[in-house]
Amino acid sequence: MSDIEKEKLEENYNLDEDFEDEEEIITLYNETAKKDEDFRVVWYLEDGDRSYVLLNPVEPSEDIAEDEVLICEYGETENGEEFVEPVEDESELDRIYNLYVREYEEACKED
Repeated sequence: MSDIEKEKLEENYNLDEDFEDEEEIITLYNETAKKDEDFRVVWYLEDGDRSYVLLNPVEPSEDIAEDEVLICEYGETENGEEFVEPVEDESELDRIYNLYVREYEEACKED
């Protein structure tokens, strides 16, 4: 993620004053740290037949800076089990982040 993208994310994240009133928390298990961690939902995205969620840690994290997000794919398996998996592919991360920026800018224009 470039410095410009990080700045844009920080600006976008801080501009949404109503965000705190409608905060949604997701708890994920961190296998490296061997503990549950809470994340604020920043944004939901749909891209084709795939669904994504952008998450920001509630508590400071060694892995994710305060102005960064964790981008995860979420959905249901064929067996009906829900999943939330971090996206690891750099090109997919860039594509989803850029989609988020476009959607957020459109939402700001509508307000």
